[in-house]
Amino acid sequence: MEALAAAVDTQGADAIYVVGGDGTLRRVVTEILQHRENGVLPIGVFPGDYDNLSLRRLVPDVFESSRDVRRMCESAMALIQDERRNVNAFGFTVEGANSDIKPIYSVGDVGAGWFRHIEEKRRKLWYLGPLKRRCAYLWEMVKHSPEDMEAKLQYEEICPGCQTCHPPVLFEPPTWRWWHILTGSPRYPEDGTKKDYSNIVNENCGQIHEVDLKDTDLIIENNQQEDTSCLRVRMGGKGAGRYRVIADGWKRSANRVGATDNEQFYSTDVLAKAISLTFVRIPEFIHCLYVSSDLVDEKLDGKKINVKSTDRQIEMYLPNSFRVDIDSL
Repeated sequence: MEALAAAVDTQGADAIYVVGGDGTLRRVVTEILQHRENGVLPIGVFPGDYDNLSLRRLVPDVFESSRDVRRMCESAMALIQDERRNVNAFGFTVEGANSDIKPIYSVGDVGAGWFRHIEEKRRKLWYLGPLKRRCAYLWEMVKHSPEDMEAKLQYEEICPGCQTCHPPVLFEPPTWRWWHILTGSPRYPEDGTKKDYSNIVNENCGQIHEVDLKDTDLIIENNQQEDTSCLRVRMGGKGAGRYRVIADGWKRSANRVGATDNEQFYSTDVLAKAISLTFVRIPEFIHCLYVSSDLVDEKLDGKKINVKSTDRQIEMYLPNSFRVDIDSL
């Protein structure tokens, strides 16, 4: 699948349609951007996995509920009706001795901690049906006491756009041709897509901040904005204990997976252009890091994890809303 995604172009196909979840989409995006600067073919995604967090964040109104079968229909209709949107990917690398991890590109997230560990464990409890998630939180907290992770975070502050991070818009005069003697002077092209940042000054552009973290839950999300993207870094749940992890996990089981609805849970919540994360201490039992639900199979002690938002884009087929309102029928 990965080799096909990297090789196919407009000569052999009109689009790529991915059936799977976050991990499948991550592998397709990685292969494309490892071989090209930007995606050549638009990508459609059929939500065929447990969570599909990437789609939930891109179009929450459609993909938030995993019980609504209309989300599957809408993913196909977006392809049929040619509803496209450009999505910026982020890059993920690991620095350190003996690191074999190649650059990874994704439109999803990076996560670690007890909540992500339990969400992966629930897959083994499939025979419990709709109770598998609640039972996973209860059983894991009976077996283990949630110790905090410790990490050092360096992040570059996000800039909405200024003269430092955006090159000036160059004026390109139209080319003069001999027939313009008869038709008149050539017209200047009207390009409203390029915004001029030459007069905007942001003293905080490129500033590096350092934060010491000590919590039980870490999530780094790819945050899409109007014409660019950034990273949203959240870490919280310090000293949560068994009861608090179970209580918050059961609330997540009601409607969502990726993050809690409790605004007081996260003690760190920042928007960044790029981050560097070094784990000082991570409990051995949850010594795992996930990129779009795929496990990074490498020891993380003493290694710097780099995540950076990029301008490299993938064109995706994404619906805007449900076409049929069931409540009105």
